[in-house]
Amino acid sequence: MQAWQKPPVETAAQPVRNLVPVPSPGANEILLKILAAGVCHSDSYILETPSVRLPSNEPFTLGHEGCGEIVSLEPSTDGTKLSVGQRVSVVPAPGCKQKDCRECGKGLERLCKRMGSYGFQQPGFFAPYVVVKDWAVVPVPDGEFVY
Repeated sequence: MQAWQKPPVETAAQPVRNLVPVPSPGANEILLKILAAGVCHSDSYILETPSVRLPSNEPFTLGHEGCGEIVSLEPSTDGTKLSVGQRVSVVPAPGCKQKDCRECGKGLERLCKRMGSYGFQQPGFFAPYVVVKDWAVVPVPDGEFVY
C-alpha cells in the first residue's frame, strides 16, 4: 500500500509517498481501512521542523486524525463492543493502559510516553490501512449525519 510519510532526513519539509506493507494486528489490536483522515497543523509542524525527532530512522507514516472501518479483529479484542465492518473514529493518544505506567495509572493516557500517539510515535492514518489498539476506537453510529 502507499503511505504519506516524513522522511528521516533533517531538512525534508515535504512528505514522501512510499510503498509499505499492510500491517497485521497483534494482541488487543484491530486492522482499520481508513475512510477519512484530517490534516492538522501538527502534521505541518512535524514536517517543517528539522528538530522533531522521529521514533526511528525510517520514514514514518503521518496523520493523527482518522476514522475507518474495522477489517479484522484479533481474538483478544472485546468482540462484544466491536465487529468487522463497524465504522470507528480513533483516539489519537489512547495510552498504554498499563497500571504501572506513570501517566496511565493516573488517568492521564494522553500523556503516556510508552504508547505515544498515532501519527508520531505510532504509524498514522495517511495510509489505506492502520493497526490500532482496540481501546483507541470510538464507534461511529450508522445512518446519515444531520447538520
